[in-house]
Amino acid sequence: MNLGLLFAVALSSGALHIDVDETTSGFAVRSIENRCLDGGACFVNPPDRGHDMWRLDFLGPAEANGRRKVANSQSRLRATRRTSKRSGDTLTLKWIGMDLPGETGVLDVTVEIRLVEGGVSSEWRLAVDNRSSTWALERTHFPCLPGVMKPGEGDVLEPAKPLGGQLHRAYAGSESMRWTKFPASAPPMCAFMHDGAGIYVGVHDPSRPITQFIYGPGLDFEIATPVENAGVLGKAARGPSFPVIVRPFLGDWWQAARIYREWAMRQQWTAKGPIEERADFPQSMKELDVCAIVVEPRAEVASNKIARIVQAFPGLKVGIHWYQWHNSGFCVNFPELFPAKKGVPDVMRAWAKAGVVMMPYANPRLWDVHQASWEFACDHACRNSSGGYDTIDYLRNDCAIMCPSSDKWKRSVWKWSRQVLDEAGANAIYYDQVAVARPFECYDKRHGHTLGGGRWWTDGYRKMLEPMHDLYSSRNAPITSELSGDQWLDLIDGYLLCGAPHDDEVPLMPAVYSGYAIYFGSEENMCDPEDTFESWQYRQFTWGVLPGWFDKWDIGDPKFARQQGIIARLARVRRAAEEFMVYGSLVDEVRFIDEPPTREYAMNYLWRPREWIDKVHMPDLHGMVWHSRSGTSCAVFVANASAEARRVRFRAPCSGLKPVVLAETAGVSYSESGDVGEVGLPPHGIAFLRADRGKGGRR
Repeated sequence: MNLGLLFAVALSSGALHIDVDETTSGFAVRSIENRCLDGGACFVNPPDRGHDMWRLDFLGPAEANGRRKVANSQSRLRATRRTSKRSGDTLTLKWIGMDLPGETGVLDVTVEIRLVEGGVSSEWRLAVDNRSSTWALERTHFPCLPGVMKPGEGDVLEPAKPLGGQLHRAYAGSESMRWTKFPASAPPMCAFMHDGAGIYVGVHDPSRPITQFIYGPGLDFEIATPVENAGVLGKAARGPSFPVIVRPFLGDWWQAARIYREWAMRQQWTAKGPIEERADFPQSMKELDVCAIVVEPRAEVASNKIARIVQAFPGLKVGIHWYQWHNSGFCVNFPELFPAKKGVPDVMRAWAKAGVVMMPYANPRLWDVHQASWEFACDHACRNSSGGYDTIDYLRNDCAIMCPSSDKWKRSVWKWSRQVLDEAGANAIYYDQVAVARPFECYDKRHGHTLGGGRWWTDGYRKMLEPMHDLYSSRNAPITSELSGDQWLDLIDGYLLCGAPHDDEVPLMPAVYSGYAIYFGSEENMCDPEDTFESWQYRQFTWGVLPGWFDKWDIGDPKFARQQGIIARLARVRRAAEEFMVYGSLVDEVRFIDEPPTREYAMNYLWRPREWIDKVHMPDLHGMVWHSRSGTSCAVFVANASAEARRVRFRAPCSGLKPVVLAETAGVSYSESGDVGEVGLPPHGIAFLRADRGKGGRR
């Protein structure tokens, strides 16, 4: 590299080595070395053109059009003085006397990198001292890590929906910048891995402030954070209140998930304990076996559909996710749900009394700006930094994002949530978008929260959900939401997986939160070929997902008898394995000795045109390893989605595995030799193998 190198400073431990250069264009991270592996594994490959360690965004006064002026600063700009100091396990870097437009020497920036946990991890912090009389800090970008790996060198675990993670294998990088904003349906952590070693990067802040992971172009990575009271002179925060965790590890993405799980198990949203022990976790959600979607405004027609669904799954506990029961249309006239359509309360109560979980659709996030009531609601929506409203187009309807910290909006949600129980007769509720949708930075001072960034988005929804969860759980009524997420895990009882599968998807959320959360559903419809349906359902099953939510085909129709049979079969095995799949922990994938090849499946996404056929690549052999909550039992599930008998070998995660004999697992054989297990599967066969301590043991 030719960066005009002046000197280098480093932090080192037996596990981690961090090199920082001072160049003529500022301090820069030269490399991060994982020393857990013999010979080490290097990450961060800065380009010859130089790069930043941090960047800052500022807001100034409003222009004639109402928009506020913007300014930026970055670590490569001139500073009157730069210093570095190494003290024990802490490296402190300072940029002193930097300029902002029209002002000289008004900005100081401090970076602190500290080795923690005996050197097996590190914490990175940024602090800004801004003395400007014109420009207020809005957002920080830190740390900025260029070229974390070389193109194609290794794998990248990226937080993504629907189940929290996407694993880009042999990743060459993205052509443009992509981003994920938190809190959302994925945890704020990621990992970069090559040659058996990895670097974990995460935000371990229990308050779950608004943050953003930005990827690319190439394999660049940074974390952007809107600060508290962003853009307010004299009040804007000095920077993020949390450290960024950078930690080396050995292994693959599962080890990164374990790092995050270890931290997550000590947070507020897991403090109530696993769902098996929670008195406030509705029993009806624990016992649910199948969930189906009903999109029908006519109560009598909906009741007939529900009857066919219940008949299609005899002996199984059924949930119904009912759309269009309400006065408003879908994404129209939100949130004016009541009165319910004629006959809906009678149907809802009758089926609830029959033991069906009746889960009507609701949305505590949006307000349709075209209805007359918007005039009274607009003061409680999120405002941008220029004082306007950002709306989202849903089905050609403009909807504003309501501020979860607004007391009036919370009271509105509480009112119609109680009506869902008392007037509509439901015994559950589905809150659309809450768990999945990205936060908006709100700048309305009247809402009582810090402006722009901070923890107010998470806290606002917590305060909204807490009284509702108390009410609903007291009536054995679950609250569910869309996709996944963790910051409200103790207040949301189930997560609907309505996202389509993709090639790189991994079960990150079950790997972290199995035993603490229930995930249900899959985005299937009658347009999908049977082999696509079967392979995807088998994959979801081994991940512990409760089957259901099948749109655009009528359950009970004889022409879909095979699909219905697959769902019923998987639901019965899952119920027989509830010790693992409901209350236990997903700990690893089955490590096949001969990796099963992937094949291409045609996929028709649920909410898209019938003619839009996409492709997804999956193996037809799926396998996962589960432990009981006590850790005294181990289970292996292997599902064969092909029409051919299979005999496959894998690294047995525990000794003494034996097939569990069920009608649904007939024809399975198993043998062990040393640490290798061999399972024989009939066509479309499912193996449920278990070992208990005393009869076998974990390896």
